[in-house]
Amino acid sequence: MKKNIKKTVCIIPARAGSKRLKEKNFIKIKNKMLIEYTIQAAIDSKIFSYIVVSTDFKKIFSLKKKYRSIEILKRPQKLLTDKSTVDQVCLNILKKNKFYHKCDYICVLYPTAIMRTKQDISNAFKKFIESKSFSLMGVRKASIPHKILRLRNGYLKKNFKGQNPSIKSNKYSNQFFIDNGSMYFAKMSTYLRQKTFYTSRLIGYKMSGFKSIDIDYKESLDKIKLLLRKKIVRL
Repeated sequence: MKKNIKKTVCIIPARAGSKRLKEKNFIKIKNKMLIEYTIQAAIDSKIFSYIVVSTDFKKIFSLKKKYRSIEILKRPQKLLTDKSTVDQVCLNILKKNKFYHKCDYICVLYPTAIMRTKQDISNAFKKFIESKSFSLMGVRKASIPHKILRLRNGYLKKNFKGQNPSIKSNKYSNQFFIDNGSMYFAKMSTYLRQKTFYTSRLIGYKMSGFKSIDIDYKESLDKIKLLLRKKIVRL
């Protein structure tokens, strides 16, 4: 990247353990592991100074030969449980690698969101840096009252408690969103201070239903395979 361009570190969390779908990050579709689609999209977006994969899956380290511009870090044992959060993983990497700590922005891309394209990543980043927000995440319109984000005064706010009966009302249809588990951006200084992507100034990058498919369950994997087989979507 040019010297006058601010630096961004991209972290791709990919541990081996998974209760709902075994080793979901490394399932193969069209002879490529899910994580490879995210790695390639990150590289092709051309916005990242550094791309870091955090994993405990031994086979993934061989990808370094194929994707020479990435770094693969072994995740500490203490961050391999179901209760470990992505923020704990990111903060651990930033703490141990001061080089990334000095970046201007941080991004997280999940391997299970393979329908998120390089254009989505670059467009979301453009929206983020042009805004006055502290963070951005990929979102989709809420269809059920579960972990809802409500748009208030231009920023998304958590509305996780209770069920909002107005969610399906046309009057409020453009106010309620859900984190779709695809991508997250934040200003590094804010992230280190607030230690979350759910910052006090959070905006969303709206994505369609099929782009928001998160391969976290067998049903989601089957849906992607069906869409590919019918050539409704492409990878």
